Amino acid sequence: MDKTSLVDCILCSEMGMDYRELVGSDLSEATKTAFNATLNELAQGILRRMRIVDRSGSLDDEGFMTSQVIYKHCEELCEVTDTG
Repeated sequence: MDKTSLVDCILCSEMGMDYRELVGSDLSEATKTAFNATLNELAQGILRRMRIVDRSGSLDDEGFMTSQVIYKHCEELCEVTDTG
C-alpha cells in the first residue's frame, strides 16, 4: 500500500466512512465540513509525522518525496469528493 492510499484509509477511518461512500456519493454539507475538519486534524498530527511507507506514487517529477506531493493528493481527494 502506498502512502497516498494509506492517507485515504486513515482519513476514512477517522471519519467513520467507507472510501467508496466518500467518493461515490453526493456529500451533505455536514459531511463536507467533517471531512475538512478531519483532514486538518490529521495534517496537524498524524500525517506530518508519518514515515514513508512506500515511495511509489508519492514522488515528485525528480523522484523526491515532498509535502507538496501529499498536499496535491489531498487536494485531488477533496476535488473528487467535492469537499474543497
